[in-house]
Amino acid sequence: MSYLSKTQQSVTGKSFFQQNLAELTAQAQIAVDDAIELLHAKGITTIGVVDSQIYCEYPDGRKEFLQPLTPTAESITTKD
Repeated sequence: MSYLSKTQQSVTGKSFFQQNLAELTAQAQIAVDDAIELLHAKGITTIGVVDSQIYCEYPDGRKEFLQPLTPTAESITTKD
């Protein structure tokens, strides 16, 4: 295989990776926007992290701490 062929493959691979990364980034942004919209619809006004725990704050000032950030098989399994 010639040097030019190897260089072209390298450039093509990088371009493919950058395109996939851009698509994944766009999909992640949509997911984040949807999640924020859902939380606001439930009345949650603030989302924060304290000591590796996520909390949600409601308009009345109460805070609800969620599960630790460490994912488990149960926490990543979707439930119907």
